Amino acid sequence: MTGPVEAKRSRKAEAAQDRRLAILSAAESLFAERGYSGVSVRDIAGAAKVPLALVGYHFGRKEDLFSAVFAHRSGYVTERIDRIAAVDISGTNPHAVEDLVRAWAEPVIRLREAGADAFSLLVARTAWDPGPEASAIIERVYDRLAHSLIDALREGEAPSGLRA
Repeated sequence: MTGPVEAKRSRKAEAAQDRRLAILSAAESLFAERGYSGVSVRDIAGAAKVPLALVGYHFGRKEDLFSAVFAHRSGYVTERIDRIAAVDISGTNPHAVEDLVRAWAEPVIRLREAGADAFSLLVARTAWDPGPEASAIIERVYDRLAHSLIDALREGEAPSGLRA
């Protein structure tokens, strides 16, 4: 049984988590809409309806918050890499290419179905944004994913029997 002190701590922890998620959600939407350089920390705090200092408290610098948005959604990237690695590309699987495409695409489709349209737009914007923050995200998160698919395609055998 929890007492009043523990209950109060629990409510405070939940409120802090709610504010943290509100900041992430606001950042995701604003970065998707305007790009990294078009958004200020003040904009994010305003959209999240939190004090400006709270953004820094939870996430540090704007660049760290930008990274945190991607880290928050990183499960779908990990799932894609794991699913690609699990595809049988030994040459005995006649559906290897189809399986690789499914491993690549299905987690993204589920993410969009779950209402992550802003994040999908953010990923696309980040890919075409020439800024160093966007380039760092692409290198750190998406290059690893792309290489996993490319490597699997290279290792597998094409239906004609030729190496892919």
